[in-house]
Amino acid sequence: VSEMVKAKQVILMPYAEASSDDTTDLAPRIDSLNGKVIGLLANGWRSLDYSYDEFKKLLEEKYEVAEVIIKRKPGSSPLPLEELEDVAARADAVISALGNWGSCTAWCIHDSVELEKRGVPTVALSTKFFEPLAMATAKGKGMPQLKQVIFPFPLETLPEEEVREIALNLFDEVTSQLLVQPPESDT
Repeated sequence: VSEMVKAKQVILMPYAEASSDDTTDLAPRIDSLNGKVIGLLANGWRSLDYSYDEFKKLLEEKYEVAEVIIKRKPGSSPLPLEELEDVAARADAVISALGNWGSCTAWCIHDSVELEKRGVPTVALSTKFFEPLAMATAKGKGMPQLKQVIFPFPLETLPEEEVREIALNLFDEVTSQLLVQPPESDT
């Protein structure tokens, strides 16, 4: 196990934490992915490209989505506002990723919160090591309940086949975060 994995994280947020009065509700979840337009926000990680290859295939085969929109962000940065607005206008739901280092985690969460505020159900993907940063960022942006799915860390150094298998195994969890959940049964 690398020293990075053993290291203690100290998270310093460059903005004030939102008070409970400043929290924003999640966008309503959708009933089904069938026939919908799904956005995939990508920030350049090789492992994410493999994961999104698998997600795109499954979205098209399992749900027969109308379209998959893939937006690639320039490195560790937010999605440019014009592109964010385009995704918000066109997509019924979005998967945003990958929180895998400091700034890319913060921007992944930022974009996810911005889409949720615009009424688009979104799930953010991060790796385990950066889960605390992702959670703190969501809380600081006034959306502590942001839907997130956590991938193992390190992800980027794994062989392609292993990354694809992880994506296949997490696909149902990822897509379930975009959907209305059935009420729990009392039986």
